Amino acid sequence: MIKFDRSSSGILIVCTDCPYWYAYRFEQREAYLSGEGHLTRVHDVPAEVADNARTKWEGRHAARS
Repeated sequence: MIKFDRSSSGILIVCTDCPYWYAYRFEQREAYLSGEGHLTRVHDVPAEVADNARTKWEGRHAARS
């Protein structure tokens, strides 16, 4: 499972199943993409499942624009 720790300077991305993997991004969309990539490459999660959270987030933010 991917979790995000947001701060005023950026987003720390961690995998709760891999204590050794983490990433850091400055934008939310890039954080989602990083987490998706990890899930599909390391945990064999299908792309359609891995991109679910980003797709929902983009839908919410597109509605605001």
